[in-house]
Amino acid sequence: HPINTEKETLLYYGGASCHHDWWIEGRAGVEDLQVPEAWNGNLARFGIGLARMGRDRYVALEAGPRQGLVVTKPLEITGKRLFINGQCQPGGRIRIALADEQYQVLPGYRQDECLEFRGDDVGWAVRWNERERIDYSGPVRLLIYLQRARIYSVWFE
Repeated sequence: HPINTEKETLLYYGGASCHHDWWIEGRAGVEDLQVPEAWNGNLARFGIGLARMGRDRYVALEAGPRQGLVVTKPLEITGKRLFINGQCQPGGRIRIALADEQYQVLPGYRQDECLEFRGDDVGWAVRWNERERIDYSGPVRLLIYLQRARIYSVWFE
């Protein structure tokens, strides 16, 4: 199981210098694996490692120099604020607009009203003209505009 800290996800893992499965079927086994470590255990080396990455950064949607757009399915607003886990390269940015189920952008939540995210943060609160609170009660689509950036996740709180 991964261990989450405020900013990182830690994954402990095991490794070996030899085949990992010879012991399942025995020395010769069904597949007739003839590996030296099956006969001499001193040939096998095992270790435990630790992988570190930004919190919950398993996979991302990424855009290069050309602006990309991600449109979500309609999402229920489960909180009054929207957060992102994102990372921008130099000159990169992320902006988000909110739209209704018919793709009509909501007044006050347009792309040009969204303060640009230009950093590297695992929990940045999205703002539109300094307003963080979402005053809309129906399902919304997120229109995520990104350039030279990665977005790992979005959520409401």
